[in-house]
Amino acid sequence: MGKFLVTGGTVFVSKAVATYFVNKGHEVYVLNRGTREQVPGVKLIKADRDNIGDALKGMEFDTVIDVTSYTGDEINKLLDSLYKFDNYIMISSSAVYPETNAMPFVEEGTLGNNKFWTFYGTNKIAAEQELLSRFKDAYIIRPPYLYGEGNNVYREAFVFDCAMKDKTFYLPKDGSMNMQFFNVKDLCRFIDLILEKKPENHIFNVGNNERISVKDWVKLCYKAAGKEASFVNVDRDINQREYFPFSDYDYYLDITNQSELMPDTMPLDEGLKEAYNWYVDNRDKVNKRPYYNNMKSIIIRDNFEFRYINKEETDQAINLEQICFPPNEACSPKNMTIRIEKAAEQFLVAVDKKTGKIAGFLNGLTTNEKKFRDEFFTDADLYNKDGDTIMILGLVVHPDYRLNGLARELVKQYSIREKERGRKEALLTCLDDRVPMYLKFGFTDKGIADSTWGGEEWHEMSLMF
Repeated sequence: MGKFLVTGGTVFVSKAVATYFVNKGHEVYVLNRGTREQVPGVKLIKADRDNIGDALKGMEFDTVIDVTSYTGDEINKLLDSLYKFDNYIMISSSAVYPETNAMPFVEEGTLGNNKFWTFYGTNKIAAEQELLSRFKDAYIIRPPYLYGEGNNVYREAFVFDCAMKDKTFYLPKDGSMNMQFFNVKDLCRFIDLILEKKPENHIFNVGNNERISVKDWVKLCYKAAGKEASFVNVDRDINQREYFPFSDYDYYLDITNQSELMPDTMPLDEGLKEAYNWYVDNRDKVNKRPYYNNMKSIIIRDNFEFRYINKEETDQAINLEQICFPPNEACSPKNMTIRIEKAAEQFLVAVDKKTGKIAGFLNGLTTNEKKFRDEFFTDADLYNKDGDTIMILGLVVHPDYRLNGLARELVKQYSIREKERGRKEALLTCLDDRVPMYLKFGFTDKGIADSTWGGEEWHEMSLMF
């Protein structure tokens, strides 16, 4: 059995590689900072790869599998620290090919800047070139989109989340853009085959034989979760990466050389089912991004105008306040009128573009005080336009417009506006059953407030800008 060094070894690809070769009976060392849980059976070399020092001094390895080199400098630091090794395999990326190359991309094709990957791709090129200049027998593997068990990038997991919540999926355009995937288990098998067969080619594109459209990929993800996908096509001119985990970039790799060594790959539906089963028990291990909320935000901004309140809209605000709050909690018509007269610029209204009516609003008073007190509800003279703290006095959404993200968008737009004005913090009070909602909006719960407004017990919530 061989002696292996795997860079990383704790997250997705590097973890899968370490696990694979441990299970094959090899002696596997991993080089990482020791801040995460290690794969059972590995031997940890605790060091930062940017500052390895003497951590590898005098050590001999049969194979180095470098998963975490992203620059030429990182390659040089590792090579400078290694004492002796026989094989070196670097996991690179298909990002090294300019999008202008003829497709499918071949290993001999031009390398250069790709406008979708920018410095990530050019840094990988530099890493490849440094490695081959110093160790010409190294092997370089260029995968497309990797997926599978342990994927901490929010790609298939995003679609799984949409499926599990029975959400309609926002599909880029008509969903015909094609993508190419490669399961992380197939990557491990291919590394093993390289070491076994020592092929003459030293640079390999890898991937599934078949490409798949965005729409069909989403359908497979929903199927893996036991659901059926329904779609809304997003035809407008919006940056796709705001609401979808892949760029608007249709490309594929020529994998002829890979297929000669490994003609079979895991079917995509099977791999996605494995990925789903892993994700169900490991949701906290994925770096999530707000793709779905971003799309809802875009739609909301299309349908509503966000602006200051006009004094002519005072009656609308009063009526909406009375609809949304019980009498003991609602701002009185008199106090609402005075508040709008004195601090209209601290209101943010969402006006339905179709009807011209206010669908919701958020309002507050700025101050330099740091603790919420009930007097802010009734005394608009406490307003200090130069204050750095906002006492939020009401978030109101008409019942006809609820459950569509409008409240979240009001908080988001208000926060953006007030941060630009130099505010530092927003404070509000809410009842116990509203705490989870405000936590989702980014607030923190400071515990039970001093407020006794309306004879209720309130939580004080804080949002730092």
